Amino acid sequence: MSKRKIKSPCVDVCKMDKLSGLCRGCLRTIPEIKAWKGLSRKEQKALLADLESRRARLAEPLVAPDPCP
Repeated sequence: MSKRKIKSPCVDVCKMDKLSGLCRGCLRTIPEIKAWKGLSRKEQKALLADLESRRARLAEPLVAPDPCP
């Protein structure tokens, strides 16, 4: 098992979206950003998986509801 550090998901675009509470660059919340260095490898991997899910969900096009007849 590798003991190498997992690279932070930070992409140096540190702008927080006020509506979602997510960083526009890495899609983490402020508590997730602050906690990163203290997380275990297992926790970091879990967060990275969550970020992939967020990224996929946010990439889906929004579908407007059908107009009222």
